[in-house]
Amino acid sequence: MSFQQSIQSVLDWNIPVVYANRCIPFAGFPLLYPDLVKASRLGTEYLRSSGKRRLAFVHKQLPDHLLPYFLDGYRQAIGSAEKPLLLEMADSMDLAKDCIPALLQHNIDGVFVLNELSAVCLTKALVQANIRIPEDMAVLSLGNSLMSEISTPELTCVDLHNRELGVKSAEIILSQIRKEEFEPVTILEPFIVVRNSA
Repeated sequence: MSFQQSIQSVLDWNIPVVYANRCIPFAGFPLLYPDLVKASRLGTEYLRSSGKRRLAFVHKQLPDHLLPYFLDGYRQAIGSAEKPLLLEMADSMDLAKDCIPALLQHNIDGVFVLNELSAVCLTKALVQANIRIPEDMAVLSLGNSLMSEISTPELTCVDLHNRELGVKSAEIILSQIRKEEFEPVTILEPFIVVRNSA
């Protein structure tokens, strides 16, 4: 059974549904997701406003359909079709031996990490390699949980409103149960939380 068929079977049973956290092309049920293009644009603009010009996007097992959103935001921010260095962190990757040399080889001075835990691991590896953050290399994370606050250094983040996503999802479900009107598509606006890493 395909994803669309499984959602349709839930709808056929009149079970309240909200699809949260991803923009998908299927209609017929409420969608709630963060604006990933804007998140990428904000992150890129922030790094560039800090004087960083050679940027890398580092990710860990990012689904293929999401990468174009981040590349689109990057292109909007820089005003050209150029791409950042794309670096995927595999589970077996030794950051000190694999990731950091690749960043240094390309003279990267700003890294946008598309996973908060990966950003924490990367900043730790950079500190251990005596690379100053943010002076030598700024690190910006996607996400804003307690992890970013207790990281050393504390992570500058693009906040995707994860808490708001949960609250609004519950509100939409309750609206469906109560037969009240609700927005069919809700896009959450990301914002920058400035800390010490960028």
